[in-house]
Amino acid sequence: SFFLAVVAVAPVLAVVLISNQLNALMEGVAYELRQTCYEFLTLKTDWRRISRRVAPLAAAAALGTGVLWARKRQVPPNSDFLGGCTFRCDSRYGGDISKQLQEQLKSDFSALQRAARRLRGPIERDLMRAHLTMTKDGGTSVVNDLIQDWRQTGYFSEPLTVQRPREAFPGIDLISQVDESYGRDIGTEVPLCMPEASRPPQTVSSQDWAAAADALERHGAVVLRSMISLEEVGQLRARLHLQSSMLDLARCKGSPHAAPLREFSAKPLQAEDEDLEPFVSTPGRQHFYLRGRIFEEAVASAQAGAMPLVWEHLCRQQAARQDMEAMRPYISEVQ
Repeated sequence: SFFLAVVAVAPVLAVVLISNQLNALMEGVAYELRQTCYEFLTLKTDWRRISRRVAPLAAAAALGTGVLWARKRQVPPNSDFLGGCTFRCDSRYGGDISKQLQEQLKSDFSALQRAARRLRGPIERDLMRAHLTMTKDGGTSVVNDLIQDWRQTGYFSEPLTVQRPREAFPGIDLISQVDESYGRDIGTEVPLCMPEASRPPQTVSSQDWAAAADALERHGAVVLRSMISLEEVGQLRARLHLQSSMLDLARCKGSPHAAPLREFSAKPLQAEDEDLEPFVSTPGRQHFYLRGRIFEEAVASAQAGAMPLVWEHLCRQQAARQDMEAMRPYISEVQ
């Protein structure tokens, strides 16, 4: 009977001991907090000494604020900063001159397209400049002069196939101690904008082209509105297996292609490309390397409308540096 009584009372004693320990712990924490607050409140503070140390910092901060205020008064910031960097795109800018070139070049037009895809020269930039000149002067001689320059450069002799650059050594070179496999030309072709005859993409107008290049050079960013239509966004979502929920589609008042995406699974992509692996830079953000893979063609067309602006930016950078005159742009594995 004594054993049964001990067994029955043991859990109760254990609960009492545990509760007593927790109470003692909480009382210790409360005592430490009270003691810290008491010592802080009874501490004798030398405010004069503190003010002598803080006064130079406060004076410097006040002076800096005053100078910044005076500067902003003299040169007020641009209230419409985003508006000055935003340009609207249209599809008719590239189509007009593309049809004219196709009629004049005939069989050489396909060679010109191959040269533009392989970044042989600033063909997109030349076409945009010619379109701007034709808009201002209304003449067609500029196209003839452009064709003669291209013929001398050799754009019309571009072969059907070219040998891709050799694969780099996967690692650091033992002599130069440089990773030669990083940033190399892998022979990737770019999409066409101005020379595209079948369905020219939407790009910035020739009148806004120089202003967009200036904004890109000054601020490092530019906004091209309507460069990609909602239908093209829907095609990209369907090809990359991006789907909105039925609830979001029901709540969406506009186009269903603009419905929010809340969840994404890489399994459909990896089912088509088994070697496709995501890289997680931050929690919730996945990066997929599509260069030279199955899905590259699906996303490459989305960048076509920016090619004339890209070429103008590259030509300006090349003209500003003498050591880049002999360099030719290319697409690497990290771009």
